[in-house]
Parts: sequence; structure tokens; C-alpha cells
Amino acid sequence: MKKILFFLQLIIPSLIFAQINGYEYRSIEGFEVYIEQDALNNHPQKTNEAIVLLTSKLTEIINLELKKDIVDELKLVKIFVDWNTTNGASAYHPYLQWLIDNGYNIEKWKSIEISNINNFINWSALNQPFMVMHEFAHAYHDRVLGFSYAPIIQAFQSAKQNGLYNSVLYNAGNGVYYYREAYAATNEKEYFAEITEAFLGENDFFPFIRDELDVYDPTGYDLTLNIWQFEDVVGVENNNYSNTTLYPNPTNGNITIKWNEAWRPQLIKIVSVAGKTLMEYDINTLGDTTLNISNLASGIYILVLDNTKTYKIIKK
Repeated sequence: MKKILFFLQLIIPSLIFAQINGYEYRSIEGFEVYIEQDALNNHPQKTNEAIVLLTSKLTEIINLELKKDIVDELKLVKIFVDWNTTNGASAYHPYLQWLIDNGYNIEKWKSIEISNINNFINWSALNQPFMVMHEFAHAYHDRVLGFSYAPIIQAFQSAKQNGLYNSVLYNAGNGVYYYREAYAATNEKEYFAEITEAFLGENDFFPFIRDELDVYDPTGYDLTLNIWQFEDVVGVENNNYSNTTLYPNPTNGNITIKWNEAWRPQLIKIVSVAGKTLMEYDINTLGDTTLNISNLASGIYILVLDNTKTYKIIKK
């Protein structure tokens, strides 16, 4: 038995990192990346641009300071980079039979595929900066939690029942926004991947960022907070934001913002929970700032400072 185990210890590393026919292997930030040889040979400039971009995205994921065991699981997911397998940009492949039926290399089973280099580059810049993390969310959901993981299914069903994602603001890129059904409404898999983007970075559908997710879909926020656990590092929030207070909140009409000494944000917005900007202010005076929101209907709104920090406002 010991001889068998020793033999496996010898051959498994070579199997794990064996060259896959038609692909060049590279280790990037500790991740296994397989780059299509035809793409390197026939489209070297764009392919190398995609490799640089992918490297930056993997570095972003490392810098999220997720717990080591989570990062270690993510690093077990192979990443393939292909010139134009599809008209999309990226995908996670959970099903072996689907790969066989569609003529794919079965090495891509339970892997991430950058399936169209041009789209990967363009869409990442346009409105999907956390596309790679979206696919890693699918991988973690499948490989670690399991697609039958009840908390994700329950959170998705709650969101569907409450109509949270029936019509939300969509960032189409280049400053264009409009309302449409969110991709999170597709199924529980896309729901988890989409709210992961918002929780860890930025999504192209509202809620765009973590604070908005917390206000708009607290069940989804708690879900992602529980799954994507961070290392115990000491973080220091920007004191300008942390020392800012709002009162009275809830309010009947006026709300006053008390700033940190002489600091002021450059831009203030009041946004609906559906992501629509209702009011916008440039701040160029000293002293506390008082906003009149008496014309807004009763409900929950989001105060956004410099498109960075958000606060929940309750209008009575």
C-alpha cells in the first residue's frame, strides 16, 4: 500500500501540470492557465493583451484577502484562454456530458474558459470588470458548496418572490444606463455569481457594489458575507467617510450631513433602491450640508459620495 501511495505522489503532480494538447501552460499568480497555441501563433498581440488582463484580474482576486482555504480552492480551477470558441467572453464548465456533446476538449471539465479573447478584453473594460470572479463563483458553487447548496437556493427564491431583480438599472457601458431584468433572475447559479460580483467588486446590474447589495438585497448580502470570508486583517476605512454622519435619519424632509472637519466629497447623489439617480449635487461650500428630500416618496434611498461610499436614508 505504501508503495502505491508513493507512486501516486510521484505521478500526480506530473498529471496535474501535464501539457494539454494545443495549449501552452503558464502559472499565473499560482493559478493554472492554459493558452491556446493557435491564438499565440496567429493573434499574438491580442492574446498577450488578454494574458496581461487576466493576470491583473487574478492579482485582484488574490488582493481581496479571502481566507487561504478559499483561495486554495480557487487555484485548483484550471483556466483556458481561447481565441474565439464562442460569441460570449467567458464560461465555467460544470458538466462533462455537455462538453462531449458539443465537441469541446474534455480537459475543460470543471474549468473556466476565456472563450473569446476580443470580447474578454472589450467587455472587461466596458462594463464587466469582475467577469473572471463571476466564473470563479460558479466554480466554487459547484466544486465546494455543491449546486444543491440550500442557502443559495433559498436566497434566490426569496429574491424572485419579492421581485427584486425583475427590473433594475443596467450599466451598458459608455455612460448608458437603462432598466431591464437582471441576469441574477436567471437561476440560482447566476444569482450567486452576480451578487458575488457586487459583493467583492462591481457588477453591471444594480446592485452594483457591496453597500448597495446590503441595502437592496440583505439576504443576498448575508449569504455572500458568510461564503466569501476574509482573512483577519486590520483594515482602515478612509476616515473622511467613516467620520461622516447623517441626521435625522429617518427624516421627514431635510437631512443634514456632518463632514469630517474641512473635507468634502466632490459629488453627492441620492439614488433609488432600483439604482436610478434622483438627485445630484456638487459640494463647494464649507460647513455641514443640508439636503431637502421632501419631494421624495416615503421609502428607502441611497446616498452616494463620490461614487464610492453609500449610506442608507429612510424617508418617512
